[in-house]
Amino acid sequence: QEEGPAGRDENHRPHLSFKQKLKNQEAVEESCLTLHCELSKPGVEVEWRRDAQLLKEGEKYQMKREGRVAEMLISNVALADAGEYSCFVANTFGSVSYNGNITVVKPGQPAIFEIYVARADCSPTTGNKDSFILKEGQFVEVLDSVHPDRWLVKTKPTKTNPARQGWLCPAYLEKKRKVWVLF
Repeated sequence: QEEGPAGRDENHRPHLSFKQKLKNQEAVEESCLTLHCELSKPGVEVEWRRDAQLLKEGEKYQMKREGRVAEMLISNVALADAGEYSCFVANTFGSVSYNGNITVVKPGQPAIFEIYVARADCSPTTGNKDSFILKEGQFVEVLDSVHPDRWLVKTKPTKTNPARQGWLCPAYLEKKRKVWVLF
């Protein structure tokens, strides 16, 4: 059900909808994967499910809410983690959920990654511990591009610096090429 004026249906009851839905994703075995959904309003309880089974927070699944955005990190992805994941919300007027399929590939299987380069230096001013500094010309791999205003990226390691991972505004990046990678 799509959201009408002021988030109400034809009977003027408040209802829930998603501004951004789950998408299908691919993960490499033993990596981490973050699922995102954005709700039409903050403060609504969210349940995460896999193949209709309720998932509980713990070592495997870490769940986070910031305003209208709900995220779930799947740690140490295994082949058994493949399946249909749902972001489920409900209130007194009904419930709604959106699904995304997760495919898990074994290391050694080819996967496609898009390589980007920083157009300019990026020095986040916010206190977000997941953000990091990126220098112009530095190459990154985009791990998650669900959010239009922030992407999860991983830097390429150099002789002097190890690979780092964090959130970055995509306006700083320019697409260079797609790369087939064997893990």
